[in-house]
Amino acid sequence: MTLKRALILTTLVSAQLALASTAQAVTQGSLKTCKTFQERIDYYAAREKQGGKPVQLESWKREREKFENKFTLYNCKVFEGKLK
Repeated sequence: MTLKRALILTTLVSAQLALASTAQAVTQGSLKTCKTFQERIDYYAAREKQGGKPVQLESWKREREKFENKFTLYNCKVFEGKLK
């Protein structure tokens, strides 16, 4: 690998890392937002455990997964000890 290619590759990797850390900082949710997501996840999980018609169970599962995705997107793991 030539020095020029190595430099370009290093620059690209550095730029991607900078963008990733910026994107993560932008999507950091507030404690209140994360609590709301956790409450909705718990609510739909409890509904699923109670049982019901398959169509309704699938609906609750989709809703729970939607809030789990938001929980992950907003990096709510940083509040893990404060959410309950």
